Amino acid sequence: GNRGGGGGGGRAASSRGVVRPTPEDDGVPEFLKCCICFDAPPGKIEQCSNGHLLCAEAGPETGDEACAVRVRSSSSSRSGAKCPLCRVALAASAEDTIRALSAEQSIAALPYVCRYCSLDITRGDGKRHEGLCPLKPVSCGASEDGCGWTGCAEDKAQHEVACVWAAIKAQVAPLRTRLAGLEAAEVLNKDLVKLLETSDHRNRGLLRRLGESDA
Repeated sequence: GNRGGGGGGGRAASSRGVVRPTPEDDGVPEFLKCCICFDAPPGKIEQCSNGHLLCAEAGPETGDEACAVRVRSSSSSRSGAKCPLCRVALAASAEDTIRALSAEQSIAALPYVCRYCSLDITRGDGKRHEGLCPLKPVSCGASEDGCGWTGCAEDKAQHEVACVWAAIKAQVAPLRTRLAGLEAAEVLNKDLVKLLETSDHRNRGLLRRLGESDA
């Protein structure tokens, strides 16, 4: 059955709300999956001394932080973090962890299909390819300035040639850079003035003490 009680379609939601393939259709053997999120994301994988795997690198499957990091940060035991399955102690720091290199290499060699263009690649090449995929959905470079366009990466440059917002951003960008420089210079000048005032106050005190000693 589907994890998380999801309906038909062979997909389920993880504990962090990320929709992911179920074990039956993602092509990854169970023994290569993280014992917390039940995914096999690319990147570093940690293992306990009994061989149970934990994601050690944050990604879309694990949310903002890796499962291994989350286990350590949520541990309240004086003896430190423990494997969620067998309760054996985990290494206290990332430098001392047991790296599951064989699992990482096995996962990287598994087949993978690009989410955007459906190209058949390997999991190891998936992240790099999807970052450069021409069909990846993107926003206009002037989206923060008001443009609401979204489309494929391969169409972005053509859109921005005719985009009014992109043209305005290109004209305003140098002014913003100059303004930021002036603001930084103003802060620097204020700090310099404070330094000079402090130095002047110190020098006046020194002169006063010298005058008193001469008298």
